[in-house]
Amino acid sequence: GRRHPWAKPLFQNGEMDSFFKKRRLLASNSLGDNTRDGISVSNGEGDEISAAWKKYDPVFASFPDPERKGGEDDPYVVILHNLVSNQEADKLASMGSNIGWKLVESSNSEIELFQTATCRHSTFCDSDETYENIMSRISSLVNVSKTYIEPMELLRFQEGDYSSPHHIFELNELWTPAGPRVLSLFVFLSDANTEGTGGGSIGFPNLDWLYVKPRKGMAVLWPNVHGENLYDVDMRMDVEHFPVEKDEQMIGGYFHFRLFDWADADSRDCA
Repeated sequence: GRRHPWAKPLFQNGEMDSFFKKRRLLASNSLGDNTRDGISVSNGEGDEISAAWKKYDPVFASFPDPERKGGEDDPYVVILHNLVSNQEADKLASMGSNIGWKLVESSNSEIELFQTATCRHSTFCDSDETYENIMSRISSLVNVSKTYIEPMELLRFQEGDYSSPHHIFELNELWTPAGPRVLSLFVFLSDANTEGTGGGSIGFPNLDWLYVKPRKGMAVLWPNVHGENLYDVDMRMDVEHFPVEKDEQMIGGYFHFRLFDWADADSRDCA
């Protein structure tokens, strides 16, 4: 299928970096000082961004840092605390059983082994008020319609499950009307015992082995592509999920932002 010639992209080339810079500025400064690193935010825009972001206590675990040797081109990785409540997390996690967990096992057994359940074409998800509210909340982080977000994909890791480093970007996305996954958001829907091995954590091995320990309701946001060319995959953004400890499990949900309207493409069987 083809994309409408007037279809609006989530970002233009060059806009994604400014998107993150503005939010980092407002996360670290009062609205009385809205200029840093060449980025200026007007009061109205600052209020809008602040309302959608600051209540989640964003922490920029990775960002371009010219003051750190070799860090001037580092990509963004943002941790958002309490994006969903414990009750909402439990509700989303329970959807896996209602949808039906499916085993994901790579042809290369060293790559991945875990269970997944997707909300794509699931009437159970589409009719659930909690799920729809969270989709709207997540879309507000980027100030875009929730139709740009793929339906939630649930992951469950139990003892013995694993996922080696891999990239969220898929090459076939380049030829679809919805375009590539420019941003990914992973939400922890359960806690896990992280002592010793950091079990259940999500890691970015190419970012100096950065990893984020699981905490129910917390989310991690990152770009999959280069900001100056949104069709160019950023190979540094491999992710992995650490094995959980004995008798533990970790459940989480992926939400991927496409460059163009995903729901429109899916309605035409072009997603």
